[in-house]
Amino acid sequence: MESRMRTLKEYQYRESGLGNVYLQHIATYQCECGEKLVQIPAIDRLHDAIAYQLLKKPSLLTGPEFRFLRKWVGLTASQLAALLGVKTRISVSRWENGKASPYCLH
Repeated sequence: MESRMRTLKEYQYRESGLGNVYLQHIATYQCECGEKLVQIPAIDRLHDAIAYQLLKKPSLLTGPEFRFLRKWVGLTASQLAALLGVKTRISVSRWENGKASPYCLH
């Protein structure tokens, strides 16, 4: 099977879970069967750079940003809940989905 390569000027990196991450000059491949593959080089370094930008931002984290950082450090919601001393992973899930705020721990 043959595939076609195409370079996108800008690619919204939705797989990060963040709606505001765009990558430039990303190679994509499309198989004859229609399946598409996006090639993101040095993805670990990319995730480190995203995390760095999130950690230094002056405003509070959004739910998706909070989730990205939790996954970046390799914690499950249950593990993070235990480390923070909250009752269950449901609290963490609510923070990540914007249904509660982690900044008001009650």
